[in-house]
Amino acid sequence: MKINFSQIYEGWSNHLIPDNDMKQLIKTTSQERLSKCTGCSFNTTPGKVNLISRCNACGCLLIPKSKCLSCNCGLEYYNTQHKEKLPLLWEAISTQEENDKIHTSIKMDE
Repeated sequence: MKINFSQIYEGWSNHLIPDNDMKQLIKTTSQERLSKCTGCSFNTTPGKVNLISRCNACGCLLIPKSKCLSCNCGLEYYNTQHKEKLPLLWEAISTQEENDKIHTSIKMDE
């Protein structure tokens, strides 16, 4: 699986400088996702999520990853590398194309 730099950028952008119109959706989505990551055995900080928490399945930092609306749980990457397939804890709520359109329309409204 190749690295998707646009999704990494999306997660960090939504973490550091979220669009005002998207803040609540990003916050709610992230909270729901991180609640699932907290108890995941692939979480590098079992039982909690903090700024250094990573997903051992994909290698991403959990907080920005959880704010990428077009990203799936890191187990998606794990499943590409192993015969035993694990169910994803959470899935994307938008496609990259939908996200691009949303961000473009928000910028045009400013």
